[in-house]
Amino acid sequence: MNTHSTSIGENFGLVKLVVSVIGLPHRFHGFSSVSDPHVNQK
Repeated sequence: MNTHSTSIGENFGLVKLVVSVIGLPHRFHGFSSVSDPHVNQK
């Protein structure tokens, strides 16, 4: 049970790390692109 819990924690940490690394630039690029028209539209 303890090993299973550790496996989940490790998996979650790995996924979070990947999302942070890949999602950071992707989110920044998307936000920048959406921010321009969003402000203009508003």
